[in-house]
Amino acid sequence: MVCRTIEYTDYLGNKRKEDFYFHLNKADIIKLMATEGDYTLDKVLEKIGKERNGKKALEFIDQLIYMSYGERSIDGRQFKRTKEVKEAFLETEAYSILFSELVSSAEAAAKFVTEIIPAEMVDAITEAIRENPDGIPAEVKDLIPKTLTEHSNPAVAQNA
Repeated sequence: MVCRTIEYTDYLGNKRKEDFYFHLNKADIIKLMATEGDYTLDKVLEKIGKERNGKKALEFIDQLIYMSYGERSIDGRQFKRTKEVKEAFLETEAYSILFSELVSSAEAAAKFVTEIIPAEMVDAITEAIRENPDGIPAEVKDLIPKTLTEHSNPAVAQNA
């Protein structure tokens, strides 16, 4: 799980600085991979990179944000991701700022992915990339291993 503090101006002109939470669990990743037609996250990312399809990349980032946004319960037992919670976030300028950041920087998008997925999945993707470095498109080959091996995910850094 990652907490993003986003500064934005609301629709009344008020400056705001709020924390927003994002997380995907293993079940979410499996569903995401199934909708993309692949069964490993590294293959999904590889496919998007190879296709060089801007629309597909934008849709994928939008889907990641939508799927991963939620609100933590006070006791930490639940991560509420109801349609109402998600739609409320999408209607803020904070969403617009995050979306713009992720679509304008491959590095920011890769970092976001490693922050929102479970640590053991980051490790699995890193291993898959190490085993098949030629399967990664040239334009993202240097970016993805660097991002994953830097352990952007705090849980991975703690376990390292």
